[in-house]
Amino acid sequence: MRKFIHILIIVISSILTLCAILSLFRDTEIRYLKMLDFPRIQFFIITLLSLISLWVMTKKWNWYNLLLVSGLVFGLVIHGKFLIHYTSLVAVDVPWAEKNISFKDQLSLLLTNVKMENREAQLLIELVNRKKPDLILAMETDEWWDEQLKVLEKEYPFSKHTINDVAYGMILFSKFPLEDVEVEYLNNENVPSFDHYLTHQRQKTDASFYPSGTANIF
Repeated sequence: MRKFIHILIIVISSILTLCAILSLFRDTEIRYLKMLDFPRIQFFIITLLSLISLWVMTKKWNWYNLLLVSGLVFGLVIHGKFLIHYTSLVAVDVPWAEKNISFKDQLSLLLTNVKMENREAQLLIELVNRKKPDLILAMETDEWWDEQLKVLEKEYPFSKHTINDVAYGMILFSKFPLEDVEVEYLNNENVPSFDHYLTHQRQKTDASFYPSGTANIF
């Protein structure tokens, strides 16, 4: 039984090491590799438990056990490098907004991943009509979604459309004027990002939107 558990730990450790290495290719267009970028907390915890288990279960150290330990430590470093930015150990880059901001100076933003294969556009349109946000960023939009969401242009006369069929299309709708809109491809040629100025309350606001659903508004 002990030998079986030891072999199981070795197999799991090998898989975890491989996943850690492949997760470095996070900017690839291959979806199955990109998916490894998301469960880093789970990977970190399982890798740590596997490292402890391997250390306890191993009675005779040889080259492949040392190689597995090195691989697990490498995995902890890789995942920890990404996770540390979500802890108090790293300073906050973007300051919190002031608490006493008048309602007229606020902006509401709806971020939605429509999931390209989904064809329930009416549900999103109804959500927009209920929430009435100032800005809408729709992600994973293809030509079908682009056509379905044109009905929003009546309430959102300012928009930017970047459509593709590899699940990285984006559409930005705005109630306020958009100026100097730039489409940048920071990761690869199929992953767009928007950078522009938004005129609100007679002031220009710098705004950037990324396909991960991240929005930076200054």
